[in-house]
Amino acid sequence: MGADEATRALSKEERKAAKLAAKLSKEAGEDSGMIVEKKEKKEKKEKKEKKEKKEKKEKKEKKEKKRSRDEDADETTTVDSADSEPEAPAAKKIKSDDAMATGATDGSENPSLDNFRICDETKAALRKRGINSLFPIQAMTFDKIVDGKDLMGRARTGMGKTLAFALPVIELLLKDTRPKRPGRAPRVICMAPTRELAKQVANEFELTGPSLSTVCIYGGASYQSQNNAFRQGVDILVGTTGRVIDHIERGNLRLHACEFLVLDEADTMLEMGFREDVQKVFAAMEAVQNEKAARRQILLFSATIPAWVKEVADKYMRKDREYVNLVKDSEDQASTDVQHIAIPCHWQGRPTLLANLLGVYAKKSTRTIIFAETKKDCNELAVHPEIKQDCQVLHGDIAQDQRETTMKAFREGRLRLLIATDVAARGLDMNVDLVINSEPPRKQSGNADVDTYVHRSGRTGRAGKKGICITLYTARQKDLVDFIERRIGNKFIRRGPPDTEDLIQASAAKAVDEIENVDPEMITIFEDKAQELLDTLGPKRSLAAALACITGHTKPPRRTSLMSGVPDYVTVMFTSYNPIRAKGYVWNALNRDFSEEIANNIKQLTITEDTMGACFDLPESGLTLLNQLIEEQGEQCQYSIPKTLPKLQQPAYATRPQGGNRGYGGGSGGRGSWGGRGGAGGRGGGRGRGGSSGGRGAVVAAEQQQEAEHSLQTGWSICHYIHIKRPSQLSRDVNLYLFRDRPNCAPMWEAFPNGGCWILKIKKKANVLGKMWQDLVFAAIGEAFEELDVVGIAMAIRSKEDMLSVWNADNSNEETRFKIGEKLKEILMLDPNTLIEYKFHANSIKDMSTFRNAKPYVFAAATPAN
Repeated sequence: MGADEATRALSKEERKAAKLAAKLSKEAGEDSGMIVEKKEKKEKKEKKEKKEKKEKKEKKEKKEKKRSRDEDADETTTVDSADSEPEAPAAKKIKSDDAMATGATDGSENPSLDNFRICDETKAALRKRGINSLFPIQAMTFDKIVDGKDLMGRARTGMGKTLAFALPVIELLLKDTRPKRPGRAPRVICMAPTRELAKQVANEFELTGPSLSTVCIYGGASYQSQNNAFRQGVDILVGTTGRVIDHIERGNLRLHACEFLVLDEADTMLEMGFREDVQKVFAAMEAVQNEKAARRQILLFSATIPAWVKEVADKYMRKDREYVNLVKDSEDQASTDVQHIAIPCHWQGRPTLLANLLGVYAKKSTRTIIFAETKKDCNELAVHPEIKQDCQVLHGDIAQDQRETTMKAFREGRLRLLIATDVAARGLDMNVDLVINSEPPRKQSGNADVDTYVHRSGRTGRAGKKGICITLYTARQKDLVDFIERRIGNKFIRRGPPDTEDLIQASAAKAVDEIENVDPEMITIFEDKAQELLDTLGPKRSLAAALACITGHTKPPRRTSLMSGVPDYVTVMFTSYNPIRAKGYVWNALNRDFSEEIANNIKQLTITEDTMGACFDLPESGLTLLNQLIEEQGEQCQYSIPKTLPKLQQPAYATRPQGGNRGYGGGSGGRGSWGGRGGAGGRGGGRGRGGSSGGRGAVVAAEQQQEAEHSLQTGWSICHYIHIKRPSQLSRDVNLYLFRDRPNCAPMWEAFPNGGCWILKIKKKANVLGKMWQDLVFAAIGEAFEELDVVGIAMAIRSKEDMLSVWNADNSNEETRFKIGEKLKEILMLDPNTLIEYKFHANSIKDMSTFRNAKPYVFAAATPAN
C-alpha cells in the first residue's frame, strides 16, 4: 500500500474512532466539555500513531525503490506500463508550490531526469535542449500518467504544463517497438483553444519525441496538406477543436487507435463556445468500443480549474482519476515571479501613458505585450501617434498567414511590441518581459475576470524569470483591480504615471546607448555642424539639446495626475504636524491658501495611511500660486509635489467632508462641527462663520454603521453618505446614500453595457420640504455627483411613469446639474404616499430597454422613511 493510500486509510480510521468516542461519551452521560476533551486527547494520540506508521512506511518504500532502480539498471528495455513501479524519491518529495525552482536546468533544486522512468532516447532529446530536471508539475504527474491514470493538473502559468503531459505520453508511445505502418491512425489527440497554442504544443511533442510523427491541424490551413499527413500515418495529433471535428465528420480522422485524449487549457476548452465542440469529440470517442478505448487516458491541464470543469471530468473521466493541484485555493494564483503594478489612468490619456510606460519599463531588448479588450482598441492603439515603437496587432480578424508571421517575428526578437486581444493570452510558450493591460479584464457581466488576468500576467515571469505586469484603470474600474488583487493573493503596487524626469532620463539613457554605437565614419560627416553648435550654445547645452531632439522631448510634457492619470492636474502632498482625523482639517487649509475657484476644482483628496498627510489633485491653473507658497514659506511650507505616491487610506465610503463643502451642512465654515450655514450652493453665501469644520448638523455614526452593514448584506457598498438636519425642526431630516454595485454582485445591472451603475437612495421624514431645505439638499447632491464624476442620471416615479426621464449629461455642466436638481425637487414635493422603495432587481423595472438605450450611470429613487 502506497503512502497516499495509507494516509487515506488512516483518515478513515480516525473518523471512525472519533464517531465511536462521541457515541460512548453520550451513552455514559458525559457533558459536552468532557466529550471535547476526550476527543482532543484521542486525536493527539492517533496523530502520533499515524505519524509513526507513516515514517515506517516511507522508510520501507525507500528501500523498495532503491532495489527497483538497481534492478532496472541491468535491464535493456523500459518497464511495461502494466508493471507499475513506485514513484521516484525525488518526485515524492515535491508536495507544494514551495518546491518551485529557478529553472528546469537546475538539477540541484528540481528532481533529475535520472529519477524517472525515461528512456535514453528521450533523455538525450531533453538534454540537447538544456533540460536536465523536471519542474514540480512535471515531476508530480509523470508517474501517475505512466501508470495509466486519468489526471487533472493545475499549476501556475509558465511552470511547464505542456511538457508535463507530453513527456509521459511520449514515453508510453516509445514502448511500442512495432514497425510504423503508413496510414496509421493517431494514438494521441491533443486539443488546444487557439491556433498559436496548438502549434506550440505540437512543437513540444516534436522536440521531445523526434522519432514520432506529430501533426498539427487548425482552421485557416489547407485541408489537402493535413489529409496527406493522415495518409502517411500519424502518432500524435494536435489541433483546435473546430478542425478536429471537421476531420472526424469528413471521415479523415479515425479514432479507433486513440489511447490518449489531452485537453490543454481545459477551462477555456470547456467554456461556452468550446464546450459543445469538446463534447462532440468525447461522443465520437465513446462511439468507438475496442480494447484501446477501454484503457484510454484523459488528461486535463490548465492554470485554473473551476467547478464546472470538474463536473465535466466527473462525466468523462474515471472515478480513480488523480488531481494534482499546485495552486491551492488559499494561495496565490498568479506567478510569484511577477511584479504586479496598478496605475490610475483617464481614458483620454491612455495612449500617452502607454507610450510613457514603454519608455520607462521597456528597454531595447524588452519584449512587450499590450492587452486590449476589443479588436477596435487594438487597431486604434497600433496606429496612434503616441505609440512610436514598431508594433503589430494580433486578434481574430488577422489572417492566419499574417498571425504566423507576426508570432515568428515576436519570438525571434525582430518585433518587440505586440498589441493583442486574449487570443494571445493563453498558453503562448515564450517569455515576455513586460505585460500591460490597457484596462482590467472583465467578463460580459461587467465583473472582474480573474482567470483572464492570471493568464495574461502569466506571459511574463515564466520558468523562474522575473517579469512585470502593469494594469491601467479608471476611477470607475478601481473596484475591479481591488477584486482581482484579493482573488489572486498577490499584492498590487500602486503607482502613479511615470514622473516626467524619470521618463526623460530613461529616454536619454537609450539615446546615449545609440550614440555610442554610431559608426566612426558617420561621426566625421557631422563634425562641422557639431562645431557650429558648440560655438553657439557651448559644449554642455549643445549635447543636452541634441539629446532632447533625439528623444523627442523638445517641449515640456503635459502634466498628469499621479492619483488618477487625469491630464492638466498635478498631485500635491499636504504634510501635517499632527495626525489628521478628518478631511475637513485639510479642506480648511486649502480654502485658506487657495482662491475659491481653485479650491472648488481640487479633486481626489485622500489622507495618507500614516494620517500625517494627504494627497490631492490640483488643477494646473493653481501651480503658480502653489510655487509662490513654496517659495515664500520655504521649509515651513506644508505643500510639496511628490514624485511617487505615498501609501493612501482606502475609505469604505464618504469621499468628501460629510455634507459637502458648500451648502447647508457644508464642510468648511459655520459654527460647531460638521455643517454650517452658507457655502456656494446654499443660502447665505460665503463660507460660514467661525468653527474649524462645522455647523450644527452631525453625522449619525450609529445609523451610518447600521446602513453600511445592511448594504454589505444586500450586495451593495456605500460610497457616499450625507446626513443633514434642519436646526429649527429636528424631525425634518434627510439621509442620502449613494450605493455602488460591487464586482461580485451582478443583479439587474448586467443590462448596462458600460457598467458602473449607481443608486441614489433618498430617505425623508417630512411630508413637504421647504424651499430653503430643498436648496441645501440638492446642493449636497450636486456636490456628491461632482465628486463621483457622474455623466448621466435616471429617475423613477410610480405615480406618473415607471421611467420619468433620462439624461446623458456632462457633469461639468452647471446648467445641466441645475436641471437635474429641479427634477429631484419635483419628486420630493410630491406626497410621500406616491413614492415607493424600489427593490434592487430586474423585476422592479418594467422598461429595461429604456435603461439599455440611455446607458445611465445613476438611478434615483425617492423613498419614505420606514
